[in-house]
Amino acid sequence: MESKHSGMKWCLVHIGNDITYGLAFVAGELLRMKHKIMWIDGDEDIAKLNKKIKDYAPHYVCFGPLSTEFNRSLKLVKEFKKVLPSIKSVFGGKHVLAIPDEIKKNNDIDYLVWGPVYEAIDKIIESPSKTFIKGAPTYPCDMQPALKEYFEQVPRMGSRERKYIMSHFGCVYNCSFCCTSVTRKSYGAKAYKEYWLARRPVENMIEEAKLFLKYPTKEVSFEDDDVLYGTHEGADGTEWLQNFTKAWKKEINIPMYANVTPQTVVNATDEALAALAELADTLTMGVQTTGGDS
Repeated sequence: MESKHSGMKWCLVHIGNDITYGLAFVAGELLRMKHKIMWIDGDEDIAKLNKKIKDYAPHYVCFGPLSTEFNRSLKLVKEFKKVLPSIKSVFGGKHVLAIPDEIKKNNDIDYLVWGPVYEAIDKIIESPSKTFIKGAPTYPCDMQPALKEYFEQVPRMGSRERKYIMSHFGCVYNCSFCCTSVTRKSYGAKAYKEYWLARRPVENMIEEAKLFLKYPTKEVSFEDDDVLYGTHEGADGTEWLQNFTKAWKKEINIPMYANVTPQTVVNATDEALAALAELADTLTMGVQTTGGDS
């Protein structure tokens, strides 16, 4: 689906050693709307990065930094604006919730996007600088990352032995150190359950994972906060997990690493535990999940 602004140039910046999974969904949405994208590795030499920015001349440069990557992101924006003064910076991801006032006092930040990227692209283009934009909730079946360009243009991520995949983008828990409660409060508990906690179609995830087979992937991390969410008696998570396990073993069959919590392990159906045992080689259980409010 094209937008009335299709054809603009966007640069997406990877920083750090972890997969920048959120920005891959931004890339997917930009391509769906017929925009042009380029990925760069923000940890490369600044002179090399400045040349790429000058040569490509993007209208926007996008960051999805973790808190530890925020200062590096600001440094890059400052450098990019020296070689391309017209460029606009866009900061998104959950961690922008920690810095909402930065858009007012930091001249290097043009847009802050909170929440999903969906319905935010045109708002960015049509809004003046120094705008705080809120994305729209979107059903997981309509969300698909664009990883091919990412792995090609940031080769160290393509060759990373462990790749990431997620079936939903929320968390059922309310840990005191996490911004989940803020997101749930902002969009409402009903919308949070309907959009953030709904699982993606199995076929969408398998299609995404087929790309892993073309790269040196030894393990895939199932990054859901709790892979057993919704697998208690009377819920529909067991059937989803069984279907996913069957499809994964048949079409991908790369060892998986997954997360669980005590609450779901003791309440999951026997069928769900059997499916998980077949799917995952390694399980982790965070220490914080043993507490009440963490």
